[in-house]
Amino acid sequence: MALADYAQADSYLQSGFAHTIGWGSRSPLNTLANPASAIAPASIRRLSLRLRAGKVPLVRRTRVEYTEPDMSDAGIFFYKTPLLTVFQKGIETGLESCVTGLEPRDGELVVLKRYPSAFFATDLDTRLQLKVVDMFVV
Repeated sequence: MALADYAQADSYLQSGFAHTIGWGSRSPLNTLANPASAIAPASIRRLSLRLRAGKVPLVRRTRVEYTEPDMSDAGIFFYKTPLLTVFQKGIETGLESCVTGLEPRDGELVVLKRYPSAFFATDLDTRLQLKVVDMFVV
């Protein structure tokens, strides 16, 4: 099945994550230009306020960060998405910052990641197990 056959194909393409290794072209990572994505921060703010009011622990955000100058810590993901260089440590692009109003509070977990999933090659699973988390909302 081709990407265009999926219902969310336009949203995925507009977000800049549809590159193929060897054939992709660069596109911005800012998903705010995508109308379906632009409404997400307001929804996340409302949900966060309710969860905090109910004293539900939050994994507040993930943060992408690469420290190797040659991007080797991004693995093959870098070849699929070469514009990941905007997340190199020390490069100030604004993408390293939280969306206004979604900043984590003291005690809320921030997961450092290098790959698309917050569960792959991070300590998120271990932290959830240690807290005996039995439900996780994404």
